[in-house]
Amino acid sequence: MLRYKETEDIDARFSEVERIVTAWRSQEIRRFDDACNFAAEQAANKKKPFKLDTIRDLYAILAPDEKAKGLPFRKENPLHRLYYHDIAPPEKILPSMRKLGEWIDDPATKHLHAIDRVATLHSRFMGIFPWAKESGRTIRIVSNLLLQEAGYPIAIVHSIDRQKYYESLRGDHISLTSLYLEAVQTTAETEMRVYDEAAKGPTSKRKKKPATEK
Repeated sequence: MLRYKETEDIDARFSEVERIVTAWRSQEIRRFDDACNFAAEQAANKKKPFKLDTIRDLYAILAPDEKAKGLPFRKENPLHRLYYHDIAPPEKILPSMRKLGEWIDDPATKHLHAIDRVATLHSRFMGIFPWAKESGRTIRIVSNLLLQEAGYPIAIVHSIDRQKYYESLRGDHISLTSLYLEAVQTTAETEMRVYDEAAKGPTSKRKKKPATEK
């Protein structure tokens, strides 16, 4: 049986671990919020075109430790990851990213429908998977940047659709296109429902003051 002092030491260690985890999660949420704000600002800035460097800038916000190292690409294939699709071997990441940059700058790409463009970019980027961490989060924020830039609502993949998202990465961009169409539609319907409920809400009327006797 543990003595009181030993139990106290274990509780203290658990409290310290909990404090560290909470602080780490707070920083992660703050970085995510900063990245989303940056994306919204970029989407509203019509004078600054979207380029491959925009993706790197977003990743730098999400992974500041990697920014200090120059944002290096991964050197090996991650052994444990959430995604099950095939990804580029490390030696092919750089040339693949260059080709992706050329595709982004191609005038024909800019004339694609916004959702088709987003789905294709997402599929190609995840096939490269340039960074072992934050690649998925980076491209999801980038996708919403491009949707907002084109005047569409953001696309949110909810937890119940996460498996469908993972499966769509194993095919071509068509599967992702369907997922994006569904997600954008869901966001639009939710926003309309909120607006409708706000419009039907009770309006406060000012009570007329009783007339004062002269």
